[in-house]
Amino acid sequence: MEDQQLSKAHLLYDQERYSEAVKAVNQVLSTDPNDIESLALLALCHMQMDQLDQSKEAIDAAIAIEPDSAHLLHIK
Repeated sequence: MEDQQLSKAHLLYDQERYSEAVKAVNQVLSTDPNDIESLALLALCHMQMDQLDQSKEAIDAAIAIEPDSAHLLHIK
């Protein structure tokens, strides 16, 4: 189920339907709040919607879990 929701979120992001992608990502995070990929995608969605505080919060949460990730540090 989580994989389907995350795939849906990526598809919505690719279609520039960011608010819908956020909802799909939040469903994944409700069952796994430490999902790095979801947190990174959430940060990107918020960034695209100019919600920079929410973007920073999401990427900081991901970096706290995986501090050596070049991908996460690049997003930040």
